Parts: sequence; structure tokens; C-alpha cells
Amino acid sequence: MTTIILASGSQWRRQLLLDIGLDVTAISAKIIEEEIWGRSPLETATLRAQAKANEVLSRHPSALVIGADQVCHFQGKTIGKPASDSEWLDRLMSMRGQEHSLTTAVAIRSDEHEIDFYESTKVYFRNSLTKDVLQRYIALNEARNCAGGYMMEKRGAWLIERIEGDWQNVIGLPIFSLTHHLRSIGIGFFGESNG
Repeated sequence: MTTIILASGSQWRRQLLLDIGLDVTAISAKIIEEEIWGRSPLETATLRAQAKANEVLSRHPSALVIGADQVCHFQGKTIGKPASDSEWLDRLMSMRGQEHSLTTAVAIRSDEHEIDFYESTKVYFRNSLTKDVLQRYIALNEARNCAGGYMMEKRGAWLIERIEGDWQNVIGLPIFSLTHHLRSIGIGFFGESNG
């Protein structure tokens, strides 16, 4: 039986994998994400996902490792986790009535396999959000470490008008694409694989 490791300390990503029946161990990669930048949001996410997967694989060479990284891009810029409450509020205020994209890059690594893919989901914030509502959301502190500054799967759902794409991708992993790639290398929940 293949040992599967999620190269992340994210409880949300791990829970997504547990929910689909994967017995997965979560091990944080020993990298400094902020030192890894590409020429585009997609390249940044891809390089970080690869670095996470490769670093954990180097410590667990007999495992299959899944690395992932998500970036938020808004109005042509990549935005990271908010550094302060005032930056957080300014960001959420600017996103009202606007769309932004969350792109998750995934790297699957083992001694036999090297697979990279990504998924983007568009998120549309409600236009009617007031400063007071956004300040109260920030005070909850549930999304301080999230790329977009909100958690759609929790109370951040009240901020969102609609999305286009895979909602699980917003949480942190594009599960449908991931299961496709896992099946292509012989890992399937029901014992089947892609032909």
C-alpha cells in the first residue's frame, strides 16, 4: 500500500483528502515560501508546490507526496496573506463587487512519478458589503492566514456572490483534477484507475 503524504500543515487540505477516503499524513515542508517567486501568479504557485513536494519527498523517498500552493490574483496583481488588519480591510473593501481568481498549483511526486497541474476558480464578492460588515468579519480572525483574506467554507461565505469553477479549489485543493491524476498512476478509492 502506498504511503500518501500531504506536504502541508493545512488542516483544510488534509480534511479534503480525508473526506474523499485517502489515508493521508500531513507533513509541513521545510521551505520558505516567501523566497520563491515566479514571473506570474501561476508560476509562483507552481514553483512553491514543487518545492514543497520535493522537499518532503527527499525525507520520505518511498512515499507519494502531494504538494500544493494557492495564490490569489486581483486586478493583475498577486496578493498574499494580509500583513495587518488595515491592509486586510483595504483589500476586502476593494474586492466588493469585483472578481478575483484563486489558482492552486499541485505537484505530485514519488520515485516514479512527477505530475504538475493547476486549477483556477473565479470568486465574485458581493457589492453590498459595508465597511462595518467587513470589520466584523476581520474581527472573527478566521481567515488571517488565507491568501484571499476570507474562508468561503466558513463565515466568509456571507461575503461571496458566486463562484465560477471548482469550489473545493477555493478551500485549497482541486479535488476533481487531483483524483483524475491519482487514478492515472493507479491510485483509486474503488480500486480502479484511468486506462
